Amino acid sequence: MSVYYTLYKAIKSLCPSSYRASFSTLKKNHENVYGIYFKGGAPTGRVLDDGSYKVRSVNVIFNVNASKSPDGVLEGYKFCEDVVRALETTANYEYIDPDTGDRVVIINVVVLGDINALGVNSFDIPSFSLNFIINYAGR
Repeated sequence: MSVYYTLYKAIKSLCPSSYRASFSTLKKNHENVYGIYFKGGAPTGRVLDDGSYKVRSVNVIFNVNASKSPDGVLEGYKFCEDVVRALETTANYEYIDPDTGDRVVIINVVVLGDINALGVNSFDIPSFSLNFIINYAGR
């Protein structure tokens, strides 16, 4: 299994469950959903005996669709704030995938900027974006 998919499951386990998560996709016409995207990354701390890396770093983007309800924008902001609060305090979090046994450790999370309100999408759903750098170890 992809280490990114295991990392996705680890991140999802840390986030509030009030919205549905998806791996590298987001249906623009769905409400109360978020997609987690992985963009690039860099290995650091190479182990000389086997050539593996101790730590990897990846840019993680959350795209969030709130709801069309009258309080949808405020609920979207609250969800994003809860995600930021959960991830920014994460350190040395070990996740073992119950389906595959794959393991990943989130060493720390760096929040890049604030919540980005993107207005409404083509379906009039309020949308937001969050950006993080996650340092992790795992295969």
